[in-house]
Amino acid sequence: MTDNAPLRIVTIEKLTQYEAEAVMLFGHEILDAFMQDLNTKSSDNTSPLIIGVVDDNNAKLVAGAFVYTQPALHTLSIKQLIIPPNLRGRGLAGKLLYRIEQLAKKRDVTCIRTTAGFGCKDHRRMYLKLSFIDIPQDQIEEQQPYLMQRQID
Repeated sequence: MTDNAPLRIVTIEKLTQYEAEAVMLFGHEILDAFMQDLNTKSSDNTSPLIIGVVDDNNAKLVAGAFVYTQPALHTLSIKQLIIPPNLRGRGLAGKLLYRIEQLAKKRDVTCIRTTAGFGCKDHRRMYLKLSFIDIPQDQIEEQQPYLMQRQID
C-alpha cells in the first residue's frame, strides 16, 4: 500500500471477500466467535459487522472495527478497532466511528460502548478524543479496564 492510496470506509456484512485480511487484523479468536453470524445471517439489527477501511489500489481490507449490537442494553459495542501503525494519524478512527455511529442510529441504539484496549493508555486517549467517557466501575457488572461509552445524539 502506498501512502497516497485511496482509502474508503465500507460496511462488511458478509466476510467472504475480506476474510484473510480480517483474520490478520482481528485474529481467529474474535472472528471464530462470530463467523457463523457474519457469513450466514442476513443483515438485521443484531448481526455483527465489520466497518472496514479498504485500500482501493489492491482491494484489501487494511483497518477496521468489529462491532455488534446488544439489544437488551440498547448498545452497539466495538469489540475491536484496529488501525495499523502505518495508517495512524490520518483520521481513520474518526471516520470509522462516524460510520459506526450511523449504524447505531440505524439499529436504534442509544450508545456505543468499548473497552479501550484493555488498559492501553493510547487507546483510551484516542476514545477520549472521540468524545467517549469512562463508565464508573460501580455502574458495570464485570470488572473491565477502561470501559467507555459515547451517547448517540
